[in-house]
Amino acid sequence: MPAAVVKAFLNPARLEAVLHMLARFGVGEVLVAGAVGLEEEGEGEMQARERVAVEFRVAGEMAEEVLAALLSAARTGRRGNDGKVFVLEEGGGE
Repeated sequence: MPAAVVKAFLNPARLEAVLHMLARFGVGEVLVAGAVGLEEEGEGEMQARERVAVEFRVAGEMAEEVLAALLSAARTGRRGNDGKVFVLEEGGGE
């Protein structure tokens, strides 16, 4: 598997746990930014939820293990409160 870029939009309360987990895996560069997620609740009503955006790169051979650890560290245990995670393969095919 080629290197992967992970983009995650997480509950801010889980940021410290996620950063500690990434440090254990040797992920040295992490982009962190504030974000707002909009979720539909009821008939056309939108609710804003505070999120933190976290982006980092991980070597292909470590990607699955790091992703599993990220999901565990980011989990809040409350349905609809964990956020979203996207994984993009870094391609070299230009």
